[in-house]
Amino acid sequence: MSLSPEIKTLIARLARELQEIEEDVKEGLNIIQPIIASFPNNVVLIQFFASLSNNLIYV
Repeated sequence: MSLSPEIKTLIARLARELQEIEEDVKEGLNIIQPIIASFPNNVVLIQFFASLSNNLIYV
């Protein structure tokens, strides 16, 4: 059974959006890692890093 063109379009759109999210999350992680190194006991930074990491796992 083949997929309808609408579903193929939706799948392609979702794939693009997931790719964009992945790129944004990786950029955010690259920005925050040196900051965490400077402030290793900052709980807010650690939570932010964990949140970004979790988003990357879901993507």
